[in-house]
Amino acid sequence: MRLWGLLGQVQRRGCIVTHSAVQLAQIKLIRQAQQLGFRLPELGAMLPDAGQQPDWSLLLQHLEDKQLDIRRQLSRLTSSTSN
Repeated sequence: MRLWGLLGQVQRRGCIVTHSAVQLAQIKLIRQAQQLGFRLPELGAMLPDAGQQPDWSLLLQHLEDKQLDIRRQLSRLTSSTSN
């Protein structure tokens, strides 16, 4: 799984990558954000360094911005199909 270095330093045991509990929580957050339409480069600017808690208010603001963008796109699409 490639996450553009968002997890910081990962541990390896031979060919196997092992993740800490904090990294696993970050992976879960990243996957959920991707399902909401965020791309990895966008997330890199929002997520903290490994081992730190996310800035939830910043993430919420980005989510609200993304939601507004989607509403605008839907509005444009529905207005263009009615013409």
